[in-house]
Amino acid sequence: LPPLTAYILNPCPEDFIFYPLTGKCYFHSYGDRRTFPGALATCRALGANLPSYHSRVEQQYIKSLCEASNHVVNR
Repeated sequence: LPPLTAYILNPCPEDFIFYPLTGKCYFHSYGDRRTFPGALATCRALGANLPSYHSRVEQQYIKSLCEASNHVVNR
């Protein structure tokens, strides 16, 4: 198991990234593009949802992730 500090610094599932300003976990998918239903099914399989934003900070963060990758989900 990783040390306890790894859970404190990143309380997210493996391959998800914690963003402290939103308190949420995000996953970058660098794979192929999917339809909305396909993307939603992939998110659900990860126990996640397609991202939505509820603040300007979160909007800017999700936008930066989208510019760096093809897909983003949050948990």
